[in-house]
Amino acid sequence: MTVAPGPGYGQTTSHPQQSKPPRQAMAALGGWLSRGGTLPEPRRPAPGPADRGWLRGLRGEILAPTPAQGVLKWGLRIPFRLAQWKLLTHRREQAFDRALDARRDSDRRVLFVWSGNEPLREELDRAGWFGRLGRWPNLQVRIAPGCDHTLRSLAMQRRVHALLDDALEEELERERRG
Repeated sequence: MTVAPGPGYGQTTSHPQQSKPPRQAMAALGGWLSRGGTLPEPRRPAPGPADRGWLRGLRGEILAPTPAQGVLKWGLRIPFRLAQWKLLTHRREQAFDRALDARRDSDRRVLFVWSGNEPLREELDRAGWFGRLGRWPNLQVRIAPGCDHTLRSLAMQRRVHALLDDALEEELERERRG
């Protein structure tokens, strides 16, 4: 078998010492071949356990888990996954509360406008968030009539614009008074 001398000859690499211009590489290759540049077959590494896994599986040395083992493993993961989910949900709620606390402390008004079937509103309702609204006197919640949570229809957009206009008027009136 005939091979090129050394790694990187004639190859494009990002390392400057391993790349040569094409003319120099061809000249070096030609000179090396003219001197009888043949090498023995390269040695292959001995096959490791990963290479023989399929063979061990065919011989029956590797056993697939039984359905009962799969169910047991899945069942043992459920409490961990639930605890992880509850922790993440709690952290998310705390971050949301901290953000609203910061708005309250800096005397900034907040207006939430949701449609009738907004998934986030339903999630907050299940978490009992609406029972704690007294904590944020700067927060107003408005429910836009309708059931399109992405506000695609022109009628929904007009309703939301009207609610925002009302909130801006209230804020301007508050600024005039105080």
